[in-house]
Amino acid sequence: MELCTNTIKKLSIATVVTFFMTYLISLNIENSFIIFNTKWLSFNFIFTITSGAFVSLLIVLICEYIKYLHLKRNAEIAIVLKLANLFGQILIIKYTCKRALHSHGIANKYLIQSTCNNISIITDDISGIDYTPFFEKSNRIKTILNKYLPKISNSTKTFSRDSYEFQLAITEEELSLLQQHKEEIITYDAAKVRNELICIINKTLPILNDLDIVLSQIDKNCDNRYHWQSVKESLYTYQDNYDSHK
Repeated sequence: MELCTNTIKKLSIATVVTFFMTYLISLNIENSFIIFNTKWLSFNFIFTITSGAFVSLLIVLICEYIKYLHLKRNAEIAIVLKLANLFGQILIIKYTCKRALHSHGIANKYLIQSTCNNISIITDDISGIDYTPFFEKSNRIKTILNKYLPKISNSTKTFSRDSYEFQLAITEEELSLLQQHKEEIITYDAAKVRNELICIINKTLPILNDLDIVLSQIDKNCDNRYHWQSVKESLYTYQDNYDSHK
């Protein structure tokens, strides 16, 4: 998309230049400000060249602009889908940890590992999306992304570390029991495990809030095209219904 934007800017300059050249030459032909007619070259010939160049550049510019609109729309859709997916994955972590806290069940070291891996992949995908607009309305979306995405990216990257720290907390509890010569099963009620779960839950809250702000603002600037509020309610309803059927 950045390449397309740069191409449009260069084509716009070239189109304007050839337009004014054609216009000035046509005025000269009508009013003879400058007389330049030789056996092999005339202003009529130059007019034909510049007008042909102008029309050709204009057609290419229109095609590039149509291409730009498609790329911009596709990039916006990709960003919204990835961010909504990221919101859903973090919501899964939040609810998974809450369920674990209330289950009092056997501690699973890999409780959130797969979800954390998904979050890492999605975060990398978002940073790789080429979104380079140059119109005012689109720039508002770009401003929102520039403001929140670095913060969200840095926050989500900590989940991989949290997953290992959660595993470490269970391991430490196991070692503690071994040192005490106790043969007991580690549950989510163990102090270090419980504290780690609470810590992870607390980390999800500001990230979910930031993602909600970004998606709400993008949806607002796109005339509610993506119906984010309805999607968000559906995600929460799904998790609530999952809990009610457990």
